[in-house]
Parts: sequence; C-alpha cells; structure tokens
Amino acid sequence: MIRRNSSHIRALLFCAIGLFLACADDDTPSATASLPELLTHAERRFHDGDLNSATASYRRALHKDSTSTVAMVGLARVYEVRGRVDLADRYRRRAFHLNYRIGTAAREAGDGVAARIAFGVAASAMPNHPMAPLKIGEMLLEAAQAESALVYLEKAALADPRFADARMKLGIALLQVGRTEEAQASFEAAIELNINAVDAYLNLGEIYAGRGEWAQAAAHYDRALLIRPTSELARQGLQAAMEHL
Repeated sequence: MIRRNSSHIRALLFCAIGLFLACADDDTPSATASLPELLTHAERRFHDGDLNSATASYRRALHKDSTSTVAMVGLARVYEVRGRVDLADRYRRRAFHLNYRIGTAAREAGDGVAARIAFGVAASAMPNHPMAPLKIGEMLLEAAQAESALVYLEKAALADPRFADARMKLGIALLQVGRTEEAQASFEAAIELNINAVDAYLNLGEIYAGRGEWAQAAAHYDRALLIRPTSELARQGLQAAMEHL
C-alpha cells in the first residue's frame, strides 16, 4: 500500500514539474502587448523554430499595425520555411509595394532621405525586384554620386537582365566614372532590349564623338533625332558630327 502511494506521489510530482516547465516556457504576449513586444516575441519564436507561435505574434502585430513591414516580411519568412512560397510571395509583395509607394511620394515631395529609406526597405522585402535599387541609383546619379549609384544600378540590371531602363542608367553611371567601354556595352544592351531607347543613342553618339569616330557618332545622333525630333542634344550632336565628315 505504501509502495503504491509512493509511486502515485512520484507521478504527481513529475506531472507538476512538467506543468511548471511548460508554464515557464510559455511567454505568449499579453492581450495588451505593444507592437514592439509582439515583433520581438515573433522573432524569438521564429529563431527557436516555434513557427506556430511566431505566426500568431506576427499576425497580431499586423492586426495592430497593417503597415508593419517587419511583420509582413516576418510572415513571409515563416511561410518560406513552411514551403508555402505562394503566401510568402504575397507578403513580400505587399511589403514591397507599400514602401515603394512611400518612397515615390517622398521623392516627389523632395524628401530624398525618406525616399531612399523607403526604397531601401522595399528592396530588402523583394531583393530580386529591380525597381527599388533602380530608383535609389537614379537618386544618387541626380546627386552626382555615380560611384555609389553603380552599386544599386548593377543590382537592378542583375535582378532583371531584360530591363532596358536599368541598362540605360547603368551605362550613364559607368560613363560618369570613366568606364567608357563598359558604358558602351550597357547602352548597346539597352538598345537591343528597346530599339527606341533614345538616351542610349545619344550617349553612344557622345562616346563615338569623344573618340573622333564621327560617322558612328552621326549615325547614332541621327537615330536619336528620328525617335525624338525635338531633341536639341541630338540635333546639335548630329550637326557637330557632320561638320567633321
């Protein structure tokens, strides 16, 4: 009888210890948890491999703030681990488009710092999308920071090799840092992708004129003028080239 009671007591003790440990491990955020608390909990649970708890906290965070990029990207990472590429892509796109719109509005308002931050967040949400790094590269070109622009424009061109505008802007940056042969190749690639890439013809005309290859310069300026008859750059370039022929 004593032995039976002893076994029963030990079983109860083990059960109590198990319940205590389970409770100690349960750090589910309270109903009034703040957004930072929810995101911190979600990140911790994600890294611990507790995807269910991470999902719940990310969802609560997104319910509290529907513009939380951290929550959107967090859910995308969870679904990527689960193999739900469709849902992961949905959340990444949502984060991308939100921040891309913010960046575009900030740029139009003349707030370059806010625009670059927003485009940077958009780029981190969808690293293989060319538009955000393209916009950052454009802004750096406008600020006469061609070396810095190259980093982003190369990313844009690599993200989508058939994106003519990225090739075009990359060529401009390369030309500005004195890498003329690479710039020429980039402009030629832009024309292969878009036969009416007028700025590519203009820049190639400038390159050929700089080398004294006037026939080639004239041909490219002439093509630019056919595409854009109002272009003074094309008209002046063609006139200068023809004077040397």
